[in-house]
Amino acid sequence: MNNENRGFILSFAFLTASALACFALCAAVLLGPGPASAAPIRPFGTGSRPIEPLAAPLSVRLAGDAQRRGDLGVNVRSMIQINPDFSTFPESNGIIWLKRVEHSLSPSVGAERLTVWVILGRTGLDERWLKWSIPSDGAFVEASVYSPGSGSKVADVPSINDADAGVRSVSFANLPEEFILVVAYRESFPDRLAAEDVVWAEEELPMWEAIITVSLPESMPFYHMTNFGAEMTETVQRVGGRSSGEILREWRVINAPASRGLMRAEPRRCVAFSSTKGSQAVISMLRGLDATVPVISESVTDKTAWRFLQWLYDRPVMRVEGGSVRNNIPSTPPWTREEKVLLAYRKLSAAGMGYDRLRLLRRFAYAPDDGEETPVCAAMAAEPVLAIKGDGGAFVYLDMASRPRQGDSSLTLWGTQLRGLVPGGADVEEVRVPYARDNKLSLLFEMKLGADGTLDGFVKATGRGAWRDIMASAGDEGFLREIMPSVRSYREIGEGGKSRRRRENTDEITAVFETTRAIAAGSNMLVSFPTVLPAWLNAMSAPLLLRFPFSIDARVHITMPPGAVDVLMPEAMDRGSGKARCVTSYRVARNKKTAAAEARLNVSNVSFAADDASTLASAIQAWRVFMSTSLPVRLRQQ
Repeated sequence: MNNENRGFILSFAFLTASALACFALCAAVLLGPGPASAAPIRPFGTGSRPIEPLAAPLSVRLAGDAQRRGDLGVNVRSMIQINPDFSTFPESNGIIWLKRVEHSLSPSVGAERLTVWVILGRTGLDERWLKWSIPSDGAFVEASVYSPGSGSKVADVPSINDADAGVRSVSFANLPEEFILVVAYRESFPDRLAAEDVVWAEEELPMWEAIITVSLPESMPFYHMTNFGAEMTETVQRVGGRSSGEILREWRVINAPASRGLMRAEPRRCVAFSSTKGSQAVISMLRGLDATVPVISESVTDKTAWRFLQWLYDRPVMRVEGGSVRNNIPSTPPWTREEKVLLAYRKLSAAGMGYDRLRLLRRFAYAPDDGEETPVCAAMAAEPVLAIKGDGGAFVYLDMASRPRQGDSSLTLWGTQLRGLVPGGADVEEVRVPYARDNKLSLLFEMKLGADGTLDGFVKATGRGAWRDIMASAGDEGFLREIMPSVRSYREIGEGGKSRRRRENTDEITAVFETTRAIAAGSNMLVSFPTVLPAWLNAMSAPLLLRFPFSIDARVHITMPPGAVDVLMPEAMDRGSGKARCVTSYRVARNKKTAAAEARLNVSNVSFAADDASTLASAIQAWRVFMSTSLPVRLRQQ
């Protein structure tokens, strides 16, 4: 080994050691002491006693009489002392401290449901948690803002009743940087003779505590289930020595993580209960899911059906708590997503589409035939799905969660079973899941390395299949930030901002970005790749159920500065097997003017059992190694 090469290698050994020391110092500063000496989390406010991470939450029992008086029994000051803050969930702009749903029967109004939310929020909290609508026959018991420092109430927000839209609404605006929201509303169901519901036990935000209670006469039939193993407790309440009384049933969920997004296909966790069960009850329930659906005025024919569906999707959308479909759907927007499906079915049916081309199905929260005691209620089938035959002769299934595209079923329905009425009973259909090659994300990085270590360029992201829906739901910059969390910022391209192209089968985003500078020492540099490692990919491990198989290609092309005389490239890798495989390669031009690298991650299965853990882990680790690549570059000494 000559002295020049020895000096080159020693220089990079020094660079690497310096970089590791720098990273270790940053980690020490950012993370502080290790677990053995971890500092307790301090809640908001001065003088508050410290609490340990994930301490037991505050439980609040709401007595029925207190509910009817409007006394929720929520002690915000105590919650501040005990419940977690954003140091426990730093990635979230909101934490649901409490979700409580109480069902009971009243001689005067029939079935009643009281829902209470206590949410710690901060700037950036999604609008879904700032605007609340319930059916007009319901009532807001409280809609208030509290100070996270003192626990005192800052403001009461009045509700507004829109009789034409059939909703009563509350909107929170001009909030401080951090705040606590208390929202409570009561609904009555005079036609119900028993309590029935499906209550979600996970939300889009992390949820610290959820409590579901049902109070019913002891003699009333009661069937219940959960799809995640939550335990139910029963308390018999008798008054005045009576032989029969009421049974109070309760489920409690502690520290539920935020829902897992579009990539994961595990059923959303829920608690369900009803007084009915069985296949005949399912048919009766489906027949009773009627709402007054108008025929909207927009013209439509067989040839313009898809254009009409896209027009309908683009209309303003709203959310109604406690029921996604109003009893009388208005003829003008905004509409809920579920109402848009019903409006589409009504309009296309009126235009002459028959059962051979058009069907109305339902997506169930859980399978009604899971067991003999499985409860049957309307809430289990609250999500309507439009089945429409495409040009190829096969049915396409739409839920209006994403923009309808001819020939493509909605991503959120892939792999799910749908049920609907047919002559003589109910039918089950399953939505096909496309292959990995149909769900391909291609990333091209064109980068230029400056002699001073600056590294900039642009990324072009091209999505096919499921990635188109993910791009649309996250927005351009949101999508780029999700898949490349290491990139510091994106600059606009021209006056129109980021460039987007929508083609027949793909969507394309191009953006200029800034990343970290190369580490330089004299004429030597250490160049890092932009890291494509979204949190969901980094956390993938078996057992696992994905919504769809996928493929990700990443190509990195770096133009070297003048005077580059050597570039050291890593060895290629091929890890995993047929179910999950990652292949990487590297090359450098003879004149050292350009370097290129490429990686392909192909996940061809949606279901990974525990036995598949090593295969999946090996492929994901190879992708991590590629994304952490640092290229040593040596420049000609001046």
